[in-house]
Amino acid sequence: MCRALSKKYGKVRLAVIYDNPDRQGKPIYCFTRQLTWNAQKIVQVRCHRWAIEPLPERIQQFLGAEDSPLQTEAGVRRHLTRVFVVNSLLKSLDLSQPIGDLPMTEFQNVSPTFGQRCRRILLEVFHDLIQTIARWLKENQMTPSQVFEILFNRLLYV
Repeated sequence: MCRALSKKYGKVRLAVIYDNPDRQGKPIYCFTRQLTWNAQKIVQVRCHRWAIEPLPERIQQFLGAEDSPLQTEAGVRRHLTRVFVVNSLLKSLDLSQPIGDLPMTEFQNVSPTFGQRCRRILLEVFHDLIQTIARWLKENQMTPSQVFEILFNRLLYV
């Protein structure tokens, strides 16, 4: 393996990382072409890399990277712009605010995950939809069938 790396990249520096001081278990092998780096610097950079790995994963998992037209540079730019705008909006979302009359105290002293932020938006959308339906039923004396027809008109008569 080292010869293959050496042939492809030239000289490389190797650091072997264990997650315990006894050096037991499966090691992680880190290679770099930065020949002046010591083992501590290689580990520091590697640990920083782990901290940023979730963003591309989130992009694929939650924001539909595989469904985007990524064949052109313009498509990639549009998609990444959307992804980063959505990610920024989700980061700024305050999950401790109540949804209607429901307190959301479980989110007051925690750092919510990306998925929890997405679920929060989904809950708010459903809450608003249910409130709108309740208002239609009360104010307009509509039947559930009439509300259904209004909501799904395009699907019913296509």
